[in-house]
Amino acid sequence: MSEVVENKQAEDPRRFHNIDLSINGFGLTLVACEHGDMRQFPDGVFIHGDDKTEVPIGQAIVGRRSEVLELYETAMHGRPVFHTGRWSEATLEVCLAILQSAAERREIQMAHQVAAWE
Repeated sequence: MSEVVENKQAEDPRRFHNIDLSINGFGLTLVACEHGDMRQFPDGVFIHGDDKTEVPIGQAIVGRRSEVLELYETAMHGRPVFHTGRWSEATLEVCLAILQSAAERREIQMAHQVAAWE
């Protein structure tokens, strides 16, 4: 589980001057929520609400290495699969909803989301 770091000082805009905005394949992603907004940055997620919160992420495995490692762990050690067909359908639904929401400028309701396991 990621540790949440409180950042009550104003964000230093210079920190983001040379960010690669293709970090997630969609460019910059901004999620508008009821009590604040979220956006990604290379080291995690910023939550902009009453208090600015930074949620760091661990070191990512790049390319297809994570999927190959997951397949190996499942086949050789019987570990449960995270990226199931239902997970893939839910992920595709979110990606398509982002594009549809941007085109139609409205909220898109999800119907195929599944719970993530810890």
